[in-house]
Formats: sequence, C-alpha cells, structure tokens
Amino acid sequence: STGLIWQGQTPAGTGLRANDRMFSNYDSTTGNQNYNGGSHIPATQSQIDASTNSIGFKNAVNASNLCGSSAWRMPTTAELQGLIKTTETPMIDNAWFPNTVTSPSNSWYRSSTPYPGTSYSTQCINFVNNNNSGCLRSEVIGLIRLVR
Repeated sequence: STGLIWQGQTPAGTGLRANDRMFSNYDSTTGNQNYNGGSHIPATQSQIDASTNSIGFKNAVNASNLCGSSAWRMPTTAELQGLIKTTETPMIDNAWFPNTVTSPSNSWYRSSTPYPGTSYSTQCINFVNNNNSGCLRSEVIGLIRLVR
C-alpha cells in the first residue's frame, strides 16, 4: 500500500542477507558518530565502508543488483513502523517478511533516522515487542532491512 519494496532476509548463516547479521550504523565522517568510552569522535571512511556497517551492507546489496535494482537504502523510522502488525508474533506480516528475528534482545532493526539530540545514535525498531529506542551507531547490534 505504500509503494515501497523491502529487502527480504534469509535464514541465519546463509550469506549477505542472513537474519543473524548485525551491523553498526555510521553514515558520515563529519559528525561525532563514534561513541568510544564516553567520548564522541567522527567515524572513519573505513568504518563506514566496513561489511559490518549499514553503508557497507547497503553498498554490497546494491552491487549484487538485488531484484534488478541498485537503489536500496536504509529505511526511516516511520517506514519501519509502517510494517508493524500487532496481530502477529513477531509484530510484522510473517507471510511477507519471513525470517524476522524473534528474540527480543537480538531483534533491533536499524533506521536512518537520528535519535533526537544525539549524533551518535539512531532510532531502532523491535518487531518482537514494538519498542522504538535509540541504538548507538558504534554498536554492532542492529539488523537491517533495506527498502527502495
């Protein structure tokens, strides 16, 4: 109904789009996005391009021409919240979004939306319990479901 196309996830251990791959979320070398022991420092370009970071993952998916497209991007918080379906567990349409992680502690999906008041956190959505919280950009804890 939104016209968005979402990247599917594959089961754990199955490669690039596996549902057990966690990511950091650096997207700029100009902001203090790297929370490092109480201080905030800029991310490096190598941290941004790393395969364990959201941008490195997005670039790899775009290079693979997934579904004939190289226009995949990180979703906003509002776009992720649009997937919430409170009548299912996890709270997402399980027919259209198989392989969604069901462990509350490991099911944070990252967005491109900055967490209010910080440069070192972004908003994350948890489809298990419908939480919206801040995730440190530097932590390799978030899952990613790209959109186009």
